[in-house]
Amino acid sequence: MGKVKSDMTSSKFVAWALSRGWHKDKYGNLQKETGGKKYRFKINPTSVRREVNLIFKDGGREWMRLSTAYYKDMHLTADGKMSGFKAFYGK
Repeated sequence: MGKVKSDMTSSKFVAWALSRGWHKDKYGNLQKETGGKKYRFKINPTSVRREVNLIFKDGGREWMRLSTAYYKDMHLTADGKMSGFKAFYGK
């Protein structure tokens, strides 16, 4: 089975995410709250990062990367899900 050729672009990805309940923030990234956690797609010119918002005991907040995908590696599956994200486990 060969690699699927992708024609994904930033605008196509954003349209897909908006159709699934994600909302643009003031920086042009996409956010959604699910299960009490806030998630974000950080939109870059050639890639997308999937992040979760961490809340620390002292009240501080920080975005932590969960996975990354280049548009060239992304495609929609037959059931309408986005494929191509690679998990990030750190060093």
